[in-house]
Parts: sequence; C-alpha cells; structure tokens
Amino acid sequence: MRRLVRTSKDRQDAATTLLLYVSLILESWEHGERVTFDDGAPLWWIGEDDADRLAALQRVGLLDQDGMIPERSWESWYGPARDRREVARIAGREGNRRRWDRSANGSGSGSDSGTDRVPIGSRSPSVPSNPTNRPPRATAREKRAPRSLGDVIGEMEI
Repeated sequence: MRRLVRTSKDRQDAATTLLLYVSLILESWEHGERVTFDDGAPLWWIGEDDADRLAALQRVGLLDQDGMIPERSWESWYGPARDRREVARIAGREGNRRRWDRSANGSGSGSDSGTDRVPIGSRSPSVPSNPTNRPPRATAREKRAPRSLGDVIGEMEI
C-alpha cells in the first residue's frame, strides 16, 4: 500500500484507490472467496473508468492479472481464519452433541451428584418481574442534554 501511495502523483487518487482496495478485501471476506475489482466496488461507487486504479493496484502487486487479491495473499489471510472458524464450529457441534447426549441419558449437566440439575422453568428470572417504586433512570439522551451555564454555576459550591 505504501508503494502505491509513494508512486502516485495524486494523493487523493491514491486514497480513493486504497478505499476501493479495502472494499475489495471486505467483499472477498464476506463471500469467502476472492472477488474481482469490479465486483468488490461499493454500491455507492458510481462507475467511473477505474482502469487506471486497477492498473496501479496490479503494478504494485496488490491485485493479480484477473483483478483479484493474489491467491497466495488470500490464502495467507483468509485460510487461517477459515480454519479457525471451522475448528470452532466442529468443537461447538461436538459440545452440543455431548450436552444433548447427557440430557437424554439423564446424567445432568456434568456433575456426578446430579444436585446441580434444575428443571426448566424453575430458575429465578435475571430481572425482577415485579415493578418497584424506584424513580425511572435518566436516558442516555437526558444524561447528555446540555445544561445552561446558570444551572452549572448554581450547582457549584462556592
């Protein structure tokens, strides 16, 4: 990216080109595969002639001949993340399978004594269900509401 900025004659053009490149990266991550420069452009990008921008990204090695993130770069970024997510998915499936197997066998939630098993619906709610006589809390907007200088001075203990 630095090479692109350094070799560019126009900083604003370089910034726009980098914005389009970041958009391409994000779009590729969203789809789980490399997408082309044109497909990676944001929806709000009005189709200017981007041939110069594409050529600049290719010239510095950020994109390949097809206008995509190079395969080697993509695999070094996306491959490990994909693998970590897949490992987490497998572990989650295995954990859920074990949990449901224990429930079906009546062995509880992992304790041998079975004393920590609580029937569904018998737990206390995490939020009180009966109303209280407490005054309502100030909303975030009310907390941020500007006060007059007179109010602030009046609150000061001088």
